[in-house]
Amino acid sequence: MKKVLLFLAGIVVGIFVLGGIAYWYLNTKMVTITMDESTNILPMESSDFETEIKEVTAEDFLQIRKKINKPTMINFWASWCKPCVEEIPYLKRYAQKNNMDLIFVSSDKNNEKQKDLMSKQMNRLRMPVSYIIKESSSTVDVQNYMALKKFVKNIGADETKVHGFGFCVILDENGEIVNEFLGFDISTAFDNYFDKQIKK
Repeated sequence: MKKVLLFLAGIVVGIFVLGGIAYWYLNTKMVTITMDESTNILPMESSDFETEIKEVTAEDFLQIRKKINKPTMINFWASWCKPCVEEIPYLKRYAQKNNMDLIFVSSDKNNEKQKDLMSKQMNRLRMPVSYIIKESSSTVDVQNYMALKKFVKNIGADETKVHGFGFCVILDENGEIVNEFLGFDISTAFDNYFDKQIKK
């Protein structure tokens, strides 16, 4: 019996150790992006480009929805998520081409170190403003996935559709949700995919 308890205790300790290592890795590593001449996104920081990170709760966001007066895309991203970062130039281009507003909400952990990484990515992406979900999940949830799902649910979207990061919610001119889906980061297929999702 004692051996079984020691074995189980070892498993629990191992999980916490691995979780801690993963959390450290995600908080100290940051993906970079390559030059995209079509969108003028630069793979370097610029000291004269200012970024702003705003903490937001689901209740705050419901108030923001009430002020929406044109089709709007909400993109849930994370600074460490390579597909999220790679699709942002395409999202910006698509929103501009289709006269849509684009709101970014980060699911990064809400702490100063992660905000610093966010700011650097935002600078590279020429993203002046992003919200960050105010409430973070437990330390074991290194990707803050449960906080994202909870936030999505509490703003009235379908959290069961959140199967990863780069999740998009489309609002009409009245702030009503008309579609929800994961992004797509291949340029030529991207427009077709979004057209089918948004304009159907």
